[in-house]
Amino acid sequence: MTDRLSKVTCQRSVLVNNILEAQLVAEIAKSDISTKNELEVRYEDAVTNFQTFRELDNQIIGLTSSLGDKEFKTQDEIRSKTA
Repeated sequence: MTDRLSKVTCQRSVLVNNILEAQLVAEIAKSDISTKNELEVRYEDAVTNFQTFRELDNQIIGLTSSLGDKEFKTQDEIRSKTA
């Protein structure tokens, strides 16, 4: 089970980074119109990434439910970064 948890957690971490990058581009685009095209290109990927993040996150919740509160709290902190 820990191998599966490690794999899914790694996949989710990659998505968290992608989501945070898209968020940064969106923040920059508010004041720099030249980045608007990049934001438009990233939008669909961001939506897909967030949907996949939620699916992986649900798997992690299931895998960590038997590991105790400490592990769940750790995963909840990661989850809160993308909320």
